[in-house]
Formats: sequence, structure tokens, C-alpha cells
Amino acid sequence: MSKKKWFLLLLFAGIASWVLMTISGCGHSGRVPTKRRAPLAVRSKQAGPPDWANYTISLQTIQGSTDESLAHARQVLQQIQEQTGWRDLHVVQSDQLSLVCRGYFKEFGDDKAKQILQQVRSYRDPQGELPFRRARFAHLPRQEKKKQIAVGPPKWDLRRAPGNASLCIGSFIKAKDCKNPAADAVKLVKKLRDDGVEAWYYHGQYRSGVYVGHFKAEWEWVTTGKTRAGELIRRLKLVSHDPQFALLRKKFPVYAQNGKIVTHILGKQQTYDASLRITIPRSGQEVTDAEVGLR
Repeated sequence: MSKKKWFLLLLFAGIASWVLMTISGCGHSGRVPTKRRAPLAVRSKQAGPPDWANYTISLQTIQGSTDESLAHARQVLQQIQEQTGWRDLHVVQSDQLSLVCRGYFKEFGDDKAKQILQQVRSYRDPQGELPFRRARFAHLPRQEKKKQIAVGPPKWDLRRAPGNASLCIGSFIKAKDCKNPAADAVKLVKKLRDDGVEAWYYHGQYRSGVYVGHFKAEWEWVTTGKTRAGELIRRLKLVSHDPQFALLRKKFPVYAQNGKIVTHILGKQQTYDASLRITIPRSGQEVTDAEVGLR
């Protein structure tokens, strides 16, 4: 057979082989057969709160800078989820702290919200402890900023108080029994001052708060008890060794909402929300309602 015929035979064989490979999907034609097409990779994004949601249940507060607290909060969330099986957990983040939370609610007074809060507070861990007995409703932060309300004498503004801490004894939010939260908060501050109590107001993004006293406080790791296994329970708490604080806490142990003490049933006991030590914000500093004790 001549060289020309050998060349034509090899060329024909090469073309036939290419055609067969293309048909079978093994060639590099740039087209992938439908049956062998790889699924598209979808990146899941953390869903934010629904548009209708106004409240959540705060299980644990993580203090610290944004990166530190957020990383810690995610670890805590995973631990709580593995321990409880709750799948509706999420993290609410601000500039100074992160909250590990459960659920979204339109109103904290509806039956479903109360039922879940009761379930959270009554949950017992494997050691028989109540790790979330102080869980509470927290207002969800929004992207839009609410303008500060210019209500009340400037000299009573919490941001002008000496010291770095105060005691939050209540908050006001717009409701059927509270048409003007800012005015009601200032009215209570005036009453307290008329009674000889150093009181302050603070108008937050959604609520207005009432505070008493000023003192020095620091964040410290505090041993709050032991588990049944004998392990120490340590929490980061705002601590004050000022005698004035102890007197104020004894005089104002309860936290009120719209002027009313809110009680809860924990097991067979009736309990209430306690007043809160808070760090005093300063003029120009943006803080969330939760950071200044506004529930």
C-alpha cells in the first residue's frame, strides 16, 4: 500500500475516533451531556429576621468587641443547639455585644411567645440546672435609625451622669397603655427626684428607660454556682463594689415595663425581672436598646 493511502487511512480513522468520542461525551467539545452535568454550588446565606418580626428571646449575652463576641456567640449557639435540639436559634449583633437568641415574634405578649419563653426558662440541662432561667424578650435592631427624642431636662439625661454605670429600673415602649414613652419616662424621673432619688432618663431607638444612681463598675468573671457534677459556673458580669450600688439594688430590685412589674412562672414559683446594672453611654456614642437595659 502506498504512503498516500496509509496517510488517508490514518486520517479517516482519526476523524472517526473523534466523532465517536464527541457522541459518547468523552471528547473536549465544550459541551457536557445532560445526564452527567454537575449540580450548581449554591451558597446559603444566613437568613435575617422576617419583616413582621419585632422581638426575639435573648438566651445569653456575650460581651466584647464585634469579632470576639460574634465568634464566641456562634460557638455558644452551636453548643445550645446540640444540647437542646432547638433549631430556631440565631445571633443578634451590635458594636459592643452579641446576643444568642431564639425565635422571632411580632408581639412579646402573644400566647406563642409566652409559651416559648416559658419553655426556655424552664429548660433543665443534663446536670439539672436552669441555664436560661433569666431569658427575656429583646427588641430586634433595625437598619433604620430612629431620631433621638428631645424630651426632658438635659441635666437629667443619663449620658451626663457621673461614673460609668447606673441601675436600670424600667422602660417604656409605645402601647395601648403608653402613648408617649419618652414623656412617661421623664415623668417617672421627676417623681423619683422629687422623692430625693438621683434618677436619669435615656431615650433609645425604640424605648425610653429610667435609671437610678451612678457608680463605678467593671466587667469581671464571677463564679455564680456549681453544677450537680461539681463544676464551677462562671459568667462575665458587670460588677460594682460601690456601697451606693448595694443600697440602690436593695431599694429598687425589680424591673418594670410601662410602669408595671412583669411576673413569670418558673416551675412552681412566681418570679419577676430584676433591675439591671448597665454601662452609661456618652454623647455621640451609638448603642442598642439592649446595651442600656431597655427590654
